Amino acid sequence: MDLLTEPESVAQIERARQTYAARRRATVDALIAHGLHAASADGFNIWVEVADENYAVASLAAAGISVARGSPFMVSRENESHIRLTISQLDKGFTDIAAAVARAARPLSRRTVR
Repeated sequence: MDLLTEPESVAQIERARQTYAARRRATVDALIAHGLHAASADGFNIWVEVADENYAVASLAAAGISVARGSPFMVSRENESHIRLTISQLDKGFTDIAAAVARAARPLSRRTVR
């Protein structure tokens, strides 16, 4: 139990909390700048509304970005589609990630064909 209360441990936990909070804020800000609705009060995960979960997950995987379908984690089964973006390892490229998520989140009618 002493490990959790030792000053060095407490300081290390606080540094980690601040690091993850900064990553979360940078990612959420970048997602919002791309017109997305993203929710994350705390923790490693950001929930992003998308038009089609399956399309978003597959599209992002093709771009080398791993996300999870949000529906398995939802308590209620509303008509909203989400993806879960985990930011624990993300320390740069927030704008690029947000741009890719924005492309994958669009409804079919707003996607561009290349």
